[in-house]
Amino acid sequence: MNYSAAQEWASIKTMLRQARIEGYRTVVCTVPRGQAGGFTAAQESERVALNVLIRAGTADYDALLDIEAIVDPLTDASYWTDAVHLNVNGKRIIANYIAGGGL
Repeated sequence: MNYSAAQEWASIKTMLRQARIEGYRTVVCTVPRGQAGGFTAAQESERVALNVLIRAGTADYDALLDIEAIVDPLTDASYWTDAVHLNVNGKRIIANYIAGGGL
């Protein structure tokens, strides 16, 4: 994350507004923790702040996919291609969550 949480959220909201104007339903995802070393301390602070903004911004989107609440990076390293990005196993957990009515 190279921008502040407020800057990231403002950008996301712009995209959400445009998508709704074009008739799309919108789903927003939280940013998962990732594994140790994935984020610097400053980036981790902004990640946490962004997730707070995302969870509070329910009027700005149609559904929330709270990836942080679904995938715990500290319990299973086999979910990650690196310390930040989900691999097929991690994505499968999210897909199963959605398919099971999680949204």
